[in-house]
Amino acid sequence: MTTEVAVQDQMDLIQYKRTLPDEDIRRRIIIFQLTDDWVTDISSGELRENYAQILRSQLSRLGQYYAEAGQAVRAQLAAILHDATFFAEHEGLSLDQISVLQFALTYFQRVALTQDELRECTMKLYRSGIEVIPPMPDFAEFLAMS
Repeated sequence: MTTEVAVQDQMDLIQYKRTLPDEDIRRRIIIFQLTDDWVTDISSGELRENYAQILRSQLSRLGQYYAEAGQAVRAQLAAILHDATFFAEHEGLSLDQISVLQFALTYFQRVALTQDELRECTMKLYRSGIEVIPPMPDFAEFLAMS
């Protein structure tokens, strides 16, 4: 359940975010807003680093939330996108790469995110030139079968 609020300025937006019921939804809205603002301010190298650091912080918290909630695949997605922020901070991102990053963020909205979809998302990031560490297989399951 959410509360509808007329957003008139940044303080209204912050208040609106606080009315959202779930931590993941609130953090995803913050992350999408950051990437939208990043597109506007892409020309400044200093801002690029700041956006990457703030985005990394939000993704870290989101990943922790998903891990604690037992949503391992979503936690892995957060970790992959967290990794992408290191690339973004050091190498910078083009408008197309930011667009791919925003598309990757939509994977959080899937009802049942699978390992195949996670690999697909990682490949889209790779194809756009964003270097990330691919999702690791479940070694505990592998060892149990050995």
